[in-house]
Amino acid sequence: MPSAQNWLLLLTYEGTCYHGWQVQPNSPTIEDSLEKAVKRLTGETVKVHGAGRTDSGVHALNFTANFTAIAGNFKTAEKWRVALNAVLTCILVL
Repeated sequence: MPSAQNWLLLLTYEGTCYHGWQVQPNSPTIEDSLEKAVKRLTGETVKVHGAGRTDSGVHALNFTANFTAIAGNFKTAEKWRVALNAVLTCILVL
């Protein structure tokens, strides 16, 4: 079984349609979108940790976050970038 790896994300997003970074019940957030994207790709439930938080409607350029995953199919940062961008909305880009 592959060992868990810590992955750094460098994010740019247009936050108009999001209710900030932090997961909130019944509201779309950046953190929740990323966690759901990783689960969709790997089946793993992960916790994405942001370097800070943004409020509702706030945009970000070069926002950093990280998560730990086993995901043997994603051995390089480039594979993660391509896969996550394929399942995330066009307003959230890695």
